[in-house]
Amino acid sequence: MKKYLVIALAICASIAVAQEKKIDFRSADIKLLTKQQLREYVRWREDQFRMMKSAGLQSEVKSLVIQGNKIRSIIYNTGAISNPGVTGNVLDLVWNNLGYGYEFGPLVAARVPKAATPGDSVNFVIDGFGGASRSIADGDFAPDGVTKWGWLPKAGYSAPGQNDIASWGARTSDLRLRPKSWPENWYNSIVGEYIYPSFLGGNSSVPDEEVYYVVDDSSDAEFDYYPFVSNQTRRGLGLNLEVRTFQFANPLAEDI
Repeated sequence: MKKYLVIALAICASIAVAQEKKIDFRSADIKLLTKQQLREYVRWREDQFRMMKSAGLQSEVKSLVIQGNKIRSIIYNTGAISNPGVTGNVLDLVWNNLGYGYEFGPLVAARVPKAATPGDSVNFVIDGFGGASRSIADGDFAPDGVTKWGWLPKAGYSAPGQNDIASWGARTSDLRLRPKSWPENWYNSIVGEYIYPSFLGGNSSVPDEEVYYVVDDSSDAEFDYYPFVSNQTRRGLGLNLEVRTFQFANPLAEDI
């Protein structure tokens, strides 16, 4: 009887230890989490959002040619899909070598009170067009013609010293080695390899192509509006934007 009791206690202790083991949410499959683990995951995500308080940088603007299915296009980590005149229309959202989609990008508009005269308001539009190469095709610029207004990428979502946005398609066959465009902070010391921060979590639930980065609008000083009273160097509407681009090779989605 004592042997059975000891075995039962040992099993219970093992279960308790397993339940208390800290989960690495960068690689966890959220579909398999318990309610308690999901609550912890939400708290972890909130911590990640707090880390996004750094400002977007014009020096971080990068591009990538993606073709995870029948669509081939150049994209930018400003939110822009294609960029007119950059590649002679051969990478502007091309489907089966036919035509092109010109340019797409995220737009956010709001009516906000003016700082100097709060009784008045101004219509504020943030765009992510272009690659910040100082041309009128690249969206809004400050009067100096150099400072890009609009969405700009935050550091830490691709490796420094190279020109590609980090993508799932850049992975290597051995993820113990860092893919060239992936940042060092994607290394998971628990599993001993680099983990892509995919939408569904981990390296096993990624579509045929996925691109992820974060932008903000803090450089946009076009209008008399200050979203953060305590920090008037941060302009725009005070927004962060998490961007994910997906491509699926499945016949049902290969033309999207």
